[in-house]
Amino acid sequence: MKRFLLKVVILFMLYIHTACTGSSTDQSSGEGELSKAFPYRINEPSERFWLPSELEEISGVMYVEDGILGAVQDEKGILYIYDTKSTAVINRIRFGASGDYEDLTLAGEAVYLVRSDGNLYKTSLTGTTPAEIIDTPLSGKNDVEGLAYDAENNRLLLACKGISGIEKDDSGNRAVFAFDLKNNTLQPDPVFVLSVKEVKQLTKSKESFRPSGIAIHPVNGLVYVLASVGKVLVVLNKNGSIEAVQPLPARYFKQPEGICFAPNGDLFISNEGRGSMASILRYNFAP
Repeated sequence: MKRFLLKVVILFMLYIHTACTGSSTDQSSGEGELSKAFPYRINEPSERFWLPSELEEISGVMYVEDGILGAVQDEKGILYIYDTKSTAVINRIRFGASGDYEDLTLAGEAVYLVRSDGNLYKTSLTGTTPAEIIDTPLSGKNDVEGLAYDAENNRLLLACKGISGIEKDDSGNRAVFAFDLKNNTLQPDPVFVLSVKEVKQLTKSKESFRPSGIAIHPVNGLVYVLASVGKVLVVLNKNGSIEAVQPLPARYFKQPEGICFAPNGDLFISNEGRGSMASILRYNFAP
């Protein structure tokens, strides 16, 4: 009888321990240890918007106003204005010749777009004046993929998929550079450096990590770095330390290339179509 009672007590203690600790390895659900600071249910998008064929190769997305997003695609120098309510492109603004355009962001009334070689294009939502082209010291070797407006510091953030320096490289890192909007200059050293090894260790992934988009959360100021290669979102604090890592399920993320936020914190991520319809996913902010 005593042995039986002892077994019951042991089993009960094991049950309590399991219930209290739970699993800390579930990376895809958004509820594991790596994702504890990630305030979105990544497996439960609030909405999905299917895009027309002209945006099959969407490479960047920006928030304009409620129900309206801006977008750019890989090959054409066109700023697309997309209505999420009618799921249609309602305006097209030509800002440049054909090229490898990767991302865009709204800074006040100005729209900035970036080419993979680091060149910036400044235009507006009206497109009434020719776009201003701004050269930077970056090049195609840096392979700029992400662009975000940092209002607090009056600068643009440029996330690179390629080499992590200007004409030099540390193959183990990915870099984010800052472009000062007051004097129109690029800081020579990265403001954030992300270790590929660290990201791979946190995600327990064998894939590399190559940024494809970047955005600043409007509520808490954290920096979200999106990666299509590696299918992951890395969340940084203002010092560049990793706050959270969220793997992205292939079910929803065929090729995640663009990221932006609504003022209330809702998250938007765009996916290239890769031979089918491209999409934009919206996630409710749930802190």
